[in-house]
Amino acid sequence: MLRRFLWLFFRFDGRIGREVYWLANFGLVALLAFLVHPSIDPQTSEVTLQGGSLGGLALLVGIVSSIAIGAKRLHDFNAPGAFAAVLLVPILSIFATIAFGLVRGTPGQNRFGEAADMPPR
Repeated sequence: MLRRFLWLFFRFDGRIGREVYWLANFGLVALLAFLVHPSIDPQTSEVTLQGGSLGGLALLVGIVSSIAIGAKRLHDFNAPGAFAAVLLVPILSIFATIAFGLVRGTPGQNRFGEAADMPPR
């Protein structure tokens, strides 16, 4: 189980389907919100992060995980994982996240693996 968790969040090979993609993204956002404690000042609408050093490290790990999840999702519809770099671009990342989650995957085997949601052998 740990091996699959590490593959899902930290490796860039293989494929994941839409359901796993959405669950991984929502889980990652929930974990980051818990660790980073974002708050909004009602006067200025300024967002501040209150996680300290742990929060900064969590954000860095979250960025890597987001790219890994996106790359595997791209692989599922036979696109190069390098396109996941668009997730680093503010505003565009919102549209890319939605698009990655809506496109139907390649049925059966493709050049990135035999089936979605299974770590490569």
